[in-house]
This record gives sequence, C-alpha cells and structure tokens, in this order.
Amino acid sequence: MFFAISVAFIISFFIVALRFLCELSIVRHGAVSSDKVSTNHSRQFSCESRGVLTLKIMSLSRFIIMCVSLFFVAQLEAATFIALPNQHPDHPGKCWDETQNVTLSVGESITVGDCIRLTCNKDLGISGASCSPKVVQLDNFECKELPMDLTQDYPHCCSKIQCVAEDGTLVVF
Repeated sequence: MFFAISVAFIISFFIVALRFLCELSIVRHGAVSSDKVSTNHSRQFSCESRGVLTLKIMSLSRFIIMCVSLFFVAQLEAATFIALPNQHPDHPGKCWDETQNVTLSVGESITVGDCIRLTCNKDLGISGASCSPKVVQLDNFECKELPMDLTQDYPHCCSKIQCVAEDGTLVVF
C-alpha cells in the first residue's frame, strides 16, 4: 500500500508540476490568451485552456504540502525491519526467528506477539512489520486510542484512533 501511495504521489506531483511550468511558459512568452506556444517550428506544446485550468503558485504549494503530508502519514502506517538469514539446526531451508521461536517456510507470514507480522524471505531472512504509534490532533474533535485487537492478524490488530466531532460524526483512523 505504501508503494502504491508513493507512486501516486510522484505521478500526481509531476503532472501538476508540468502543468504549472506550461502555464508559466505561456505567461513568459506573452501568449497569455493563446493555448499554444511555439518555441521553434519543430517543437510545439499546448496547455489546457486558461478558463479550464488556472494554476497559481499558491495552489501548487498547497498541493505539494498535501502530498508531502500524505507521504508522511503513509510512512507512519508501519514500523518495519529485516532480520539477517537464520536457520534452525533441525529445520534446514526454513527461516527461524529465535526471539519468537518460530520456524517459517519461504513466503509464509504469521502474526506474533503484540501485532507483529513476520514473513520468511527467499534468502531465509525474516522481514517484519509492526504497528507504529499514532498521534492525531484535530480541531473540534475529541479523540481516544482504541486498544489492540490481538485476535486479528496484522495490520487489523493495530490500535486505532477514534474521534468524535462536535456534531457527533465518528471517524476511526
């Protein structure tokens, strides 16, 4: 999920940046009312109509701030780690986590302890993911942390933040 959000962020950023540069080029070349600007005979590019697309520096900066915020929120979703390859002497060809005393086959994942997902990699190393602390501060909302649900697998076992707005709207993160 983090990878998909990162890719979407990068693509969105480049689309908006290109549109902004296109608008800036129209203004710089004095072709504010035209939709096409020619830099030479072999190269032409066009921007959407200024009536349809009015992109200002302020709106671009707001978009960048929103994307950066989304990027950091996505990164706070999980704490991850990778353990060096380790095999149990009695189970060759399988991953072994000494701390949890768990043996896994390549590609196998399990949830252990306090909502920690362990996955056996091809090199017999173990990658893990656990819940990150969540901090939410919203104006006009009263928020509380809900406890972990250790009956669920990762990431559904992670604690959640429940917020209630002044108008009674319930939001869970």
